[in-house]
Amino acid sequence: HEPEKDLLDFEECSRNITVEEKKEYFVLYERRKGDYHNLSENWGDFIDRYREFITPDTLFLDVTYDDPSIVTVENCLYDVCMTVDREDPRLQLQKTAAVGITSRVQSETLPNTMVIPGGKFAVYRYKGYPQLIYKAYQSVFSNWLSETGNRIDNRISYDIYRRIDEDCYMEIDIC
Repeated sequence: HEPEKDLLDFEECSRNITVEEKKEYFVLYERRKGDYHNLSENWGDFIDRYREFITPDTLFLDVTYDDPSIVTVENCLYDVCMTVDREDPRLQLQKTAAVGITSRVQSETLPNTMVIPGGKFAVYRYKGYPQLIYKAYQSVFSNWLSETGNRIDNRISYDIYRRIDEDCYMEIDIC
C-alpha cells in the first residue's frame, strides 16, 4: 500500500468531494470474500451471469466491508451489485395460497437482493487507475474526514462505477 506521506491532503481531497443526498438503490448482488484486486474478474463473471437484468438505467456498484490494511486480504468481504427494477417479476415473492408459504417465482436459485440506503453522503469522484484507488480511500478517511469533523455512521459505504475503459482507467463515485 501507499505510504501515508503520499496521501492527498485535505485541500486536494476537498476538490473532488461533494456532499450529496443519495437515493436508495435496490440491487441484485453477490457477496465475495478475498482480495479486492480480484474485483475485475468477479465483475466479468457477475455481469455474464445476470446480463438479462441489465437495462440502459442499470448502475454497477460495489460495497466493501473491510480495510485491507487491517484485515488480511484473503478475508476481505465485498459485494458486487447492480441496480434492478424492484418490480421485476423474476425477483418477486408470491404467496402459495394453499399453504401460505412465501416463495420466489419460477426459480429456486434467484439472486440475492438488498436495499443500499440513501441519505447524505460525502462523494469522492475518483478518476484514475485501480492501483491508485487505495490511496484515494485512505486520503478521504485519514485526511478529509478527520479535518471536517464529520463521522462515519452505521450505513454501508459503496462505490458507483461511472466509467471503466479497456485500459482499466475508471471513474467511480466513492460514497
